[in-house]
Amino acid sequence: LDPAHHHLYFNQFDVTTGTNSYVGRLDLATSTNSNVHASGGGNPALQTFYAGQIPGQGSIAIDGTNVYLGAINGLTGNAGVYAAPRDGNGSFAEIVAVSTNDTTFTNGFVSGVASDPQDHLIYYLTFNAGYVNFNFNLAQNALWAYDTVSHTRRKIGSGYPGYPNNLAVDLSNGRYYFTLGRDGTGNLNATNYQAIYAGTLGATNAPTLLYTPALSGLDAAGQFNSGAVALQGIYVQAPPKLNLMANSAGYLPFSAPVVLAPGLAVSDPSSSLLVGATVAITGGVFAG
Repeated sequence: LDPAHHHLYFNQFDVTTGTNSYVGRLDLATSTNSNVHASGGGNPALQTFYAGQIPGQGSIAIDGTNVYLGAINGLTGNAGVYAAPRDGNGSFAEIVAVSTNDTTFTNGFVSGVASDPQDHLIYYLTFNAGYVNFNFNLAQNALWAYDTVSHTRRKIGSGYPGYPNNLAVDLSNGRYYFTLGRDGTGNLNATNYQAIYAGTLGATNAPTLLYTPALSGLDAAGQFNSGAVALQGIYVQAPPKLNLMANSAGYLPFSAPVVLAPGLAVSDPSSSLLVGATVAITGGVFAG
């Protein structure tokens, strides 16, 4: 999701040949319910690009420059992280070949990917599920960071008992989050394999446990769970932003008003509904 430009990206993968696969982009600002739900060929709000270049099914992330795809190649079984120019003027290229770096990881997945352009890092989640038979190797359930400048990667955390599902970053607060789904057998299990973890962007220390649902009985929302719970999708809604250049001005009592911040601007990357802001004097005051 690119809320600032009202775009929704998705990966459509043909599991038989891959030649009909593409990344699609819906323009939500110009779409109506009828044409968003229409087929690809008749939807005027749908732009398709990278046709036939998609290496496999997987999750998508975007930043100001690229579209990233964390995928398993459905034709070869090899996983990787791929990137392509966001404007569509270029092909996908593999930037991290998981099966090349881990010779025992030829049947793995890259289940989540997220971009941290401030630290020039790409975060991605891996797990080895044997692709078809879910023959798990828990040591390869891991979180990685790939440095797009030095072209090196490092493992931040590993050995998770449930397989990692999705990943999201919060650039405004310098944090990332990911979810764990099913347990090490590929099944739902009434143990704390399902969880949300959180970590600090740019840091090398392992993420910490943030949340686990009640796997039986009432959960935090007061709803009853039967004991089979999976955490999967995750999304961070960015807060409104205030862009303010450092500025100062002098003012004499009873003189004309002085503009303190002519370059001040507010924006909300997650919504088009921002209508205003409030300014308050919170310091430097005295009685009377």
